[in-house]
Amino acid sequence: MNEFTRRRGGPRRRLTSSVVRLIRQVTAIVRELNEAQRLATSRRLSPDLYLTDPDRAPDTYAEFVFRSPIAPRREPRAAGAPPSSSSSTRSS
Repeated sequence: MNEFTRRRGGPRRRLTSSVVRLIRQVTAIVRELNEAQRLATSRRLSPDLYLTDPDRAPDTYAEFVFRSPIAPRREPRAAGAPPSSSSSTRSS
């Protein structure tokens, strides 16, 4: 037996683990670049850049939401919350 067959897995196992590690690093880099691109796009398209007086506070809540830098995300419904009113029955 040579040195490679006595080891557990031999050179093929080391090559596989190196490839997996490389793929994970590339994936992490791509994720980071995607996040940076998303942030750059949101900042570039921010309505505050196009206001004549960006330091002035918004007059209404709608304007505040429009000017907020992050779009609101849908949150999952709470586990104990009742279903929407359209599917529930109402008693008089």
